[in-house]
Amino acid sequence: MTRIATIVSAALLLAGCASTLPPDHGGDQSAETTQPLRFRDPRAAAYYYYSVAQMNARAGRLQEAIAALRGVLERDPDSSELWGQLAQWLARTNDPVRAIEAAQKAAALEPLSPVPHLTLSDIFRRQRRFADSEAELEKAILLAPKSSDSYLALAQQHIEQRQLDKARAVLLRLVAAQPNSAQAYHLLGRVAIDSEQWDEAIARLKRAVEIDPDLDPAWMALGFVYETRQKPEEALKVYRQALQANPDNMAFVERLGDVLVRLGRFKEAQGEVESLADSAPRDPRVWIKLGAIYYEQKQYERAASSFRKAVELEPGNLRARYFLATTLMDAGKDAEAQGELEKILTADPRSVDARVQLAFLYGRAKKHDDAIKALQEAVNIEPKRAELFLYLGTAYFRAQQYDRALASLQEGLGIDAKNRDLTFQTGVVYEKQGRFDDAIAAFRKVLVIDPKHAESYNYIGYMYAERGVNLEEAVRLISKALDFEPENGYFIDSLGWAYYQQGRYPEALRELKRAVSLAKEDPVLYEHLGDAYLKNNLSNEAIEAWEKSLKTDPDAPTAPQVRTKIKETRESQTRAKASGAGAPRCLRESLSRPRSRPPAPRSRGAQRLSTTSALRPICAYAAATVSIASRACSSFERPPSFASKPSLPSGHPSSWSPPMPTRSRSGKSPSSALSSPAPHRTRRSAGSASPWVRRSWWRSSPATRCLRATPGRGKCWPLTPSVHPSRSKRRMDASASGSIRLRAPRDRSSGRAALNRRVSSSGPRARISPRSTASSKSTCATRTRSAIPDSTPS
Repeated sequence: MTRIATIVSAALLLAGCASTLPPDHGGDQSAETTQPLRFRDPRAAAYYYYSVAQMNARAGRLQEAIAALRGVLERDPDSSELWGQLAQWLARTNDPVRAIEAAQKAAALEPLSPVPHLTLSDIFRRQRRFADSEAELEKAILLAPKSSDSYLALAQQHIEQRQLDKARAVLLRLVAAQPNSAQAYHLLGRVAIDSEQWDEAIARLKRAVEIDPDLDPAWMALGFVYETRQKPEEALKVYRQALQANPDNMAFVERLGDVLVRLGRFKEAQGEVESLADSAPRDPRVWIKLGAIYYEQKQYERAASSFRKAVELEPGNLRARYFLATTLMDAGKDAEAQGELEKILTADPRSVDARVQLAFLYGRAKKHDDAIKALQEAVNIEPKRAELFLYLGTAYFRAQQYDRALASLQEGLGIDAKNRDLTFQTGVVYEKQGRFDDAIAAFRKVLVIDPKHAESYNYIGYMYAERGVNLEEAVRLISKALDFEPENGYFIDSLGWAYYQQGRYPEALRELKRAVSLAKEDPVLYEHLGDAYLKNNLSNEAIEAWEKSLKTDPDAPTAPQVRTKIKETRESQTRAKASGAGAPRCLRESLSRPRSRPPAPRSRGAQRLSTTSALRPICAYAAATVSIASRACSSFERPPSFASKPSLPSGHPSSWSPPMPTRSRSGKSPSSALSSPAPHRTRRSAGSASPWVRRSWWRSSPATRCLRATPGRGKCWPLTPSVHPSRSKRRMDASASGSIRLRAPRDRSSGRAALNRRVSSSGPRARISPRSTASSKSTCATRTRSAIPDSTPS
């Protein structure tokens, strides 16, 4: 190589020795002729032609370079370097025969030089004559055992042929010859990577960068190992160390940004790549990387701006333009996105990806025919690409052409029978066609392909819930889906709907409220929420949820039935107001049932049963008069406890409560009738609802209060608190606690007659506002005056 450099220098210095003959003035001066160069010194001619050959080779004109080099060889045929150069150029012009001849001539001229053997090895490798190439490299190693070029070339050839053991053996020979060869350790690390011997790879590559910190491929390989072994923090350290060694290598910054993005550390990645953009503002790759980081953070405007800069720097970069189009789609700028996609199709009419995105835009605009046309063109371009049939089938599905959708999906499955997405979408079409069993089978097949496919678990569970079958399994399957995606609002809606179908309305309402907070606005989710509100007796909230369903999508398939639900619920509210607006539930239930007097109990057990059943016909007007009856309505909401006798306040007639006559089958009162209290006389705890429900108070006159006790007994007396109703000939016993217990005289008539006897008042009944009681939290105690009926039901 020194001799070649000397020749070039000499050629430039001796070019002045060349002269041309003067033009012939006796000839035609108009026809300018070029005269051949003549040299006084033959060496000057050789130098000149060698310089011309080198300039032509650098300009890529190899044929002219070869012609000039042959001119040099005519003047200096014994130069091994020139024959070797000729062999390399002939090999590059795909003339291996003459190239081999020239290389062999060079080797013959200098038999102790390894260079001709390296040239021959390269020519044989190009012809895939690997055995001959390996032989020439071994000769070169023998001629120069301390030179690393022959070892590295032979090891690289073994790596390309996947002969990793041979490559490792050659490299170890090089390490033995040159212990500080960074290239040898680098290639040993690559061999370990290909053999998946990760620990050895890390050790070899660390040694390589320790010997030569400027060896960038070794840094990149070491970072790759850590990324592959899921050690991103270690990879970050490697790339930062590589940047300290070589700050100008933008590839390290790019890899550093990629690792930070995968770790979700977008701000750090953004800072790294923004600094890279400042140092290399004319590199479109940097702007593409920065746009991708903005896109991951959903900063679509900044991402679009970065991609536009990349397109401006390199208008022919269709990848950057495609990223720009998809970003504009996500930003909701469909018109601009469509323009960019059409530019891609103008530059590359066979672009399948651009057609797929264009079809998506058509579908979003509900131009289903245009979407189907674009996807059919994509299928015609790449008929063996299975996912294109998935897109086409989905377009037919959205156009409600279910038979064609199924045909397209099955055609895609013919290409890839285990394609998970194609199988899943087939199940969706089956479900839309009403082929329930086929849909379930398709989804279960998806779970065989991918046991962690949450969508299939959810779909099967929702189908069961929608039909009200296998509800326990539906809950189990949907819960399985939520194990994989716990914050998926649609899965939570499915779970809430399964609870709804099971009659677990409070749980259903809880889950459906959570679903609409997590999922994007969906009319079906709001409809489900409204249904759950209604089942929990929250009709106003139900109407509000249904109205949101209509607002979300007025043209949804479920819109007509939602409007019907709103209309019927409002009509029901109007009827409820007409029959007792604002009344508590116990009163509404009482008003909605026929009023009938319960049959007379024949025994104490029968009397206990009749106590609760007697509540309903009396609750409506009993709750509207005094606090005792108000607590009675509340006790209907919660079954009473008969654990103890009541503790009554003394000193007021309203505290006196006559017991129900207890009679045996013979019609006579048993001796124990007063010794053990009847169910309606059980003691209650402070603040609890009273179970005394079979009596009511009313006024027969402004100064008189009356008590009607079932069955058919009633007495009236003045409203003076100190006057006791002694005229009723009842005995009063003071209990040990100071409370008063009244005993009713025996009814001499039969029990049946006493029950059938009706109470008649001496005058019109006046309504009395209920007193405030200790159980102010009860349902009936919070009623309004307008909700009380004007007349007492019979």
